Amino acid sequence: MSSTETSLLRFRALVQARYNFTLTEKRVAYIITNEVRAQFVERRREIPEGDLSMRVEINTMAKVNLKTIEVIKALKSLSKKDVHIVDGDTDLDVCFVSRFKHLPRSPFFDIVIPRRLVPYIVAFATHFNIYQIAIALTLKTKYCQRFYEYCSLYDGKNNAPQNNDPACFYITVEALRQNMKLEDMYAKYGLLRTNVLKPAQKELNERYQAQQCNLYFEYREEKSEQNIEGVLCHVYSRYMHEVKFDKLALIDRAAIIRCWLDEWLTTDANPEDRELVDMVMTRIDEQNDLIVELHRQLARLKERKIPAKDCAYIAKTIIKEEIL
Repeated sequence: MSSTETSLLRFRALVQARYNFTLTEKRVAYIITNEVRAQFVERRREIPEGDLSMRVEINTMAKVNLKTIEVIKALKSLSKKDVHIVDGDTDLDVCFVSRFKHLPRSPFFDIVIPRRLVPYIVAFATHFNIYQIAIALTLKTKYCQRFYEYCSLYDGKNNAPQNNDPACFYITVEALRQNMKLEDMYAKYGLLRTNVLKPAQKELNERYQAQQCNLYFEYREEKSEQNIEGVLCHVYSRYMHEVKFDKLALIDRAAIIRCWLDEWLTTDANPEDRELVDMVMTRIDEQNDLIVELHRQLARLKERKIPAKDCAYIAKTIIKEEIL
């Protein structure tokens, strides 16, 4: 099995893991994951074999309206709650955070991710990009966050909304309850549908219609005799550059620049273009005043809604004339 295939399986395993985080805990987890993405996916730093220590600035949390006292409470809870992951023959119970430290008036948190969870966090950070994190951070319920992740697994390569054959996935009612730890809350399917499934579907649909999300899902209940055994979800999506991210709480302009360039230049398939984007990111990291102007020009390009290959050509011209 290739490293890419292994990474995808770990990503899927974490998305489908069994846990129950609050909305705030999930948002803190996304911020931590984004920091992992920045350090070990974008910058390609070597991943340590033991626990993963990192420093997250308070300002990063504040950008998504998380107060310091809320973050501390969430980190305490994340250090106590187990995430149950099933990955092939691996059956793992592990906390999202093993420990953390925050000193009074300190501008950052020191956070440690347990060794056994590190490969799964890195895989998640690899396949759930900054766009998706930005969207997930603004969702209003923890159930909508989970369904957004489920749908992202099956989104493929952004099926157009007019596609007559959208991506789809099936999940049993039992698996839904287990994955979200809802056995004691919604024993009857009617309650699960009213409090979990319908609100998640409604919010994603509304955000999709408002161009604030890249996907939504419709579902059909599957019956066995008189009981609902599961739901078949059809995932409809649009290209990321069609989402109005100016209406979302974005984490970092440089990270958004990276995502736009990766999308337009298809850096996963083109090593030369990936090297070019790496050079751009190094350059704007060294000279921060370039970030605002490059972000402005690429944002205007994104708003034109032209084909990706044309965006790639124009972006390369901007890069060569003004950045490198």
